[in-house]
Amino acid sequence: MPDKKTLLLVFIHGFKGGDDTFGTFPKTLQKDLTDSIPHLETEIAVYPKYETRGDLPTAVTKFTSWLEEQVIDIESRYYRSNPTGDPNVAVLIFGHSMGGILGADAILHGLKDLEEGVKWPHVKGLLAFDTPYVGVHPTVFAGQGQAVYDNAQKFYQVASGLFGSKETPSFKQAAVKATASSANKGGGWGRWGLLAGGALAAAGAVAAGTAAYQNKDVLQKTGLDALGWAQSHLAFVSVLFESKSLQSRVHDLIQLSYSHNIGWAQWYTELGNSKTFCLMPDGGAIMERYLPARNEGAKDEVDAHCSMFLQERNGGYERMKREVVRRCKEFVGEWGK
Repeated sequence: MPDKKTLLLVFIHGFKGGDDTFGTFPKTLQKDLTDSIPHLETEIAVYPKYETRGDLPTAVTKFTSWLEEQVIDIESRYYRSNPTGDPNVAVLIFGHSMGGILGADAILHGLKDLEEGVKWPHVKGLLAFDTPYVGVHPTVFAGQGQAVYDNAQKFYQVASGLFGSKETPSFKQAAVKATASSANKGGGWGRWGLLAGGALAAAGAVAAGTAAYQNKDVLQKTGLDALGWAQSHLAFVSVLFESKSLQSRVHDLIQLSYSHNIGWAQWYTELGNSKTFCLMPDGGAIMERYLPARNEGAKDEVDAHCSMFLQERNGGYERMKREVVRRCKEFVGEWGK
């Protein structure tokens, strides 16, 4: 049994991501944290590639069960007796894109279980990377080509059926409108009418529908229903259209630091022209947790979003890593000493 307690670093990829989303970042971060928090053992657990389809609550339940297994495994391997009842394993959750929402909901639901007497892993913080807590910026898809908009328009009926929207907006007009308003630094909540009112492409969910449409012949040949496939994937990201739910999640995350001493920080990609993948909040307490991860060499917002953890494609990689280490130390604090 080790003399030290264990800090478990858990990584969750985003929509359609995989086990390799984070590249070498987890191991590099583990080494840096081992050097900077010497009183703790540090281990890594990368959540295996999961089905980014169906409803989010189901994905949250599956992740929660997996996380509990990881903690129990460490406890059983190293700490067979625990007379004080204090946790020997603390957890930091790292989520990229939709993985940050999955991690947030897992923590929030876990705390409800804890209040009801159900044991829950000792989470010390959530560190998110380009997670659309307020939404995806509409201009992200403005530069992705006419074909995206054409296919997105055709799949709008899918989204209308899922989300109950009666509007049939032009995706391109919505994106152009957002581009024109981007000079105004008003934040996310104030512009939610644009996002939830029909700029489906801006939320990124339309990517699933577009892919299904583009590959409908292949899907039909293999006996798969293209419409059903798209609906299943759109359902997973439907949370991006629930304005009240988004606001409630952000509010609850901010309160975690006060009510349960659980930290939260979000790194958002920012290009040299100040464009961002994520829609930005209006301001207030949440902005203290929003940290820029500048990548002036990225081709566009999507490229910056997908290359956050690739040092060769992200000029701001080292700076981001240093800030992540600092926040990890802050969230862990004196625990384990």
